[in-house]
Amino acid sequence: IREQEPHDSLLDDLEKLSDHLHVLLKQGRRIQDQSFVTTVENWKTELSPYKKRREICTARFPVLGNYNCPERITQQIGETNLLVGDAVDDLADIIGDLQEVQLLFDQNQPNQANWYFAFGYRSHWGHHAKNLLWYLHALQRELE
Repeated sequence: IREQEPHDSLLDDLEKLSDHLHVLLKQGRRIQDQSFVTTVENWKTELSPYKKRREICTARFPVLGNYNCPERITQQIGETNLLVGDAVDDLADIIGDLQEVQLLFDQNQPNQANWYFAFGYRSHWGHHAKNLLWYLHALQRELE
């Protein structure tokens, strides 16, 4: 995440963020499973802490907030409970997972990095990215 430049408009920033999330999701679907054995000890200790990532995201995208998210998508149609999503948490978690992938690449472990990227897509950051895109789409319409 870069610092906001004066000429960037809020809607342009949200559109750019959405574009990047679309690319990530597309790549997440393409990566095939590979075996995962890391030889780097304590590789996660080099990552930026969640609190710091959250502060950066909040400063960069101050308009992001909470949103409604259905508990079930394909069941209990019209009757499911609503959960509260947190766009800043979504973004901070996506960044954290991708930092882990980058660290594995930096440690010359491309197979492990690809596996971790694909695993995170299916199990964690992919869900955050999809929910965040849904929220960004609604937010952009409301801000127009």
